[in-house]
Amino acid sequence: MDFTGPDASNRILFINLGFFKYGTADKSHAGSIFLSLILILAAFLIMVIGLYSSNVAWLEKILSLVWSAFLFVVGVSIGRGQSDKSD
Repeated sequence: MDFTGPDASNRILFINLGFFKYGTADKSHAGSIFLSLILILAAFLIMVIGLYSSNVAWLEKILSLVWSAFLFVVGVSIGRGQSDKSD
């Protein structure tokens, strides 16, 4: 089934950026993709805030935590995507 078209049954997540289209019906896979997008946006926001901060140790610690969470969530989303293809 094509989850990237204008209509798909049971579709949970749909991303259409023009050059990139993605859709899925798996709740855990959609959740991990959504969380990874939120975490990458949070990391960029922290980096922008860090440009105006004089406390570099704080910035390094926070970015380390956010990137670790991001990598974990991305790993889950990739793993779920691969297990769905093998079914």
